[in-house]
Amino acid sequence: MEYQAKNPNAKVIGGSILAFLASLTNRELGLKYLEKHGITDVKADGWYSHQALLSAEKDLVDAIGVPTALEGVGEKIPDNAKMPEWKDIYEVFENWTNVYMNNHQGDNESYFKVIDKTEHSIKIETNNAYSCAFDRGLFRAVARKFFPTAKVTETGNKCRAKGDNICVYHIVW
Repeated sequence: MEYQAKNPNAKVIGGSILAFLASLTNRELGLKYLEKHGITDVKADGWYSHQALLSAEKDLVDAIGVPTALEGVGEKIPDNAKMPEWKDIYEVFENWTNVYMNNHQGDNESYFKVIDKTEHSIKIETNNAYSCAFDRGLFRAVARKFFPTAKVTETGNKCRAKGDNICVYHIVW
């Protein structure tokens, strides 16, 4: 389910919050909602409530009026966050759970699983608390580092935005 931490005690590293803020076109609005949920004076190596970040993201979407606003934010995250170096697109998504876990504590339920891959596509099942739009933008930006014309669509009948636990993304290049 979107915007609902898997564990109420889960934490997110400050570097992820700073990347989120750097990705916003209106940083002040992001700071306002983070502060509303108790996140202030963010340090890159500090740990903060994951639920507070998710609630701030939800408030931001509600204020802007379009959930796809987070898709644009997701697209900018790789430019503002520390990302490992990978040799190919398959390695990226086969290891995405590790990247996620390195930036989150207390969330042992979230995962990113490659469920199908071909020469020109990859399908990923996700179970995490971020918005579908955010993941779509993030995956597109990462994929475009390898293939500039990559496209990402959600497929299947289940969707976190509809209250399900998973989403499936199809990345094609």
